[in-house]
Amino acid sequence: MRNKKIYLESDLIGLAQDSVDPLLVCDDPFISSVVLSESMNAIGINRFLCILDLDIRIHLECIKQLARMNYANYLTAEVYDHIKSKILSVADKDIQLELDNAFMDTLTSKFTDEGSNLWKHNNAVTKELLRLKSITPYTNDGFDQIVIKANTYNYSKEYPDEFKARLEEISKRFRAKLVNNGKELILETYLADTEE
Repeated sequence: MRNKKIYLESDLIGLAQDSVDPLLVCDDPFISSVVLSESMNAIGINRFLCILDLDIRIHLECIKQLARMNYANYLTAEVYDHIKSKILSVADKDIQLELDNAFMDTLTSKFTDEGSNLWKHNNAVTKELLRLKSITPYTNDGFDQIVIKANTYNYSKEYPDEFKARLEEISKRFRAKLVNNGKELILETYLADTEE
């Protein structure tokens, strides 16, 4: 890929056609169909960013820019896996925590105005990650838990009254008991469906 000339979509499709061995970075469905019919070399923007293997901070900035451009598919399963593997490969725990927080800021729309259409759209994209990656509240994967925390935070901001009502409902059902198994005392917590 190093020796290829790189072009962006839109009006550059003609320029790419006239070039020797071009690579068109493109995700627009119409342009993609033209590219396929012309048998041109092309790559999607998300795949392209992953192949570039950018510093994770720069990649997150690219995601924010794509979000601002109303680009709907900027945080795909592939992008998530790439970011996850890059962050988890960092040996320094302090830097890893810093990157976790930067990813959390992206997932919680810290780069846009709360309540805006872009903010709501980004929250929906973050929610979609749960489905794309089959992440459930029962996951033991610490990185996947960032997505759960982000969705909980987004929900609390987007629907504060409903979130408060859910918390009150859970707190009314929360129970705890102390169990002595002969060797140690264990505090068990659970949710009760009915009062005893």
